[in-house]
Order: sequence, then structure tokens, then C-alpha cells
Amino acid sequence: MNLPETAVEVDTKQDQTKYNSKFYIDAEIDNMRYGKKVFTNTQFIQYINFLPDDDHQRMKEMFDLARDKKIGIGGPDTLPDRKYQMENSYKFLHEYKDALPLVAMAVQEPDINAKDPKTGKPYTRERFTDFAHDYLGARHLFWTTEADWLQKPPA
Repeated sequence: MNLPETAVEVDTKQDQTKYNSKFYIDAEIDNMRYGKKVFTNTQFIQYINFLPDDDHQRMKEMFDLARDKKIGIGGPDTLPDRKYQMENSYKFLHEYKDALPLVAMAVQEPDINAKDPKTGKPYTRERFTDFAHDYLGARHLFWTTEADWLQKPPA
């Protein structure tokens, strides 16, 4: 069971729901707790990438909860060395990688065609897998069907 990513963007000037980022994050944490409670025989993963209006205290709270309650963590975008990701969930994934029961990441559209900031060329399959495994601690990768190597028949 994989809960969707935590990133949200709400136009508070147009919003009619009385959205509040604190309540949003509280609800994400409640979903993590409840999911772990009801999915007792299923791997349970919360995708965490960005949180609105967070100084990383709430993200740390989510990672602590995941560690303590043995909840898997993942993310929708595997983008090695991308500054914004490195400053957000990636630093926590790296820090907690040995303490989490499961880390699962995705390489999806349009990430599969993104350029590596180190080379200026598109990321390679090896770059995605090495970064996800070695830096983020991922044991599972979900690949977009757009990955060219998935389009080729097996040898």
C-alpha cells in the first residue's frame, strides 16, 4: 500500500475549503498512523517529498514516526543531486535509510528524461539505481513504462 506524495499546492486566495498547512500535515501524519494500524499484513509506504510551510520540523516528525512505527517511506521522483530534492526529503531519506523498514522510490515521467546536473546529459539507468540505492537507501524502484530499456525485448 502506497500513500501518495505529501507535496501540495493550494491557491489560498481561491480556496474555499479553509485549507491550513498545519492541518494538512496533521492529516498526513494521521493517515500514516491509521494506515499502519489497518494494513498489518501489507507493506505500507508513505511518499514524502515536500511539505507546505515546513521548516523541516514536521518532516522530521514524519520520519521519526516512520522509524518508530516501522512505516516505509518513498518518493515519487528519483532525481539524483537535484538541489531542491536534496534540501528536502532526500536529506531525511539519507539520514534515516538504515532505520526505516522499507524505502521505495519512483522514476517516472518526466524524470526519466531529466538531465543530470553533474553531466548535463540525461540520467542513465545506473545513475538512477545507484543514487536510489546508495544514497536514499531504496530497496524498491517503481519505473515508468517510458524507460527505454523496458521497451526492448529481453535478450
